[in-house]
Amino acid sequence: MFNKLPLLSLVLAFASACNHTPSAQPEKANPDSGMQNEPGTTVAAGGASAAPATGGQGAGPATTAEMANGGSVAGDGGAPLNDAQIARITQDANDAEVKQGKLARDKAKDPRVKQFAERMVKHHTEAMDKQAKLKLDTSASDVSRKMEQDAESTLSTLKSTSDANFDAQYIADQIKEHQQVLDSIDQQLLPSAKSDPLKSYLKEIRPTVEAHLKSARELQPNLKTAKLPATSNLPSTSNSAATSNSAGMANPPSRQPATH
Repeated sequence: MFNKLPLLSLVLAFASACNHTPSAQPEKANPDSGMQNEPGTTVAAGGASAAPATGGQGAGPATTAEMANGGSVAGDGGAPLNDAQIARITQDANDAEVKQGKLARDKAKDPRVKQFAERMVKHHTEAMDKQAKLKLDTSASDVSRKMEQDAESTLSTLKSTSDANFDAQYIADQIKEHQQVLDSIDQQLLPSAKSDPLKSYLKEIRPTVEAHLKSARELQPNLKTAKLPATSNLPSTSNSAATSNSAGMANPPSRQPATH
């Protein structure tokens, strides 16, 4: 019995050695790691975490179009306007001003408005001729399509505007349109233009657009919109009421002829 004890001791010692696993060493703190597993961050060299790129402080991720276009309004599909699309916009803007100017030249009553309209036709025709000499390719975009729709709507409204109100309406439209074109040149067209001839053309027409805007603003306070008759504000039901009254008078109760 005592001879078996050394053998049993060896077996127990061997089993204990097989089941023994080394204790885990405490993880060393890495001051550069920080929140390296935080969602939405990437770990830079040295363990430092970096936030994802955004289009500005507090903004969401910047799109390719925003970064490439400097934040300006983009053309189709969010892509920056190309030179052909820019050329189409300036072409459409000049064409719209010529058409409206010709209408105002004939329909306006105030001599100053007629003179302004004549200047619009002359200057924007010259701008169209200068662009034609550059032989720039043109291509439609969401911006130019919207501009064409607005120009057609404005021209249609001017045609139907009464003679008494036409001068004030035309000048108001000119202020709005020239302000839009000026903002578009500064914020959209010049920042996106690539070719030197197109850039030079935009820089050349910009002062003219600004001068037109100034002239229209100076004219506006001198123009008054004709007042509509007070009866024009009556509800449409007045006509039906009048009709019903007249109908009642037209059909009085029939009377039996007096007998003698």
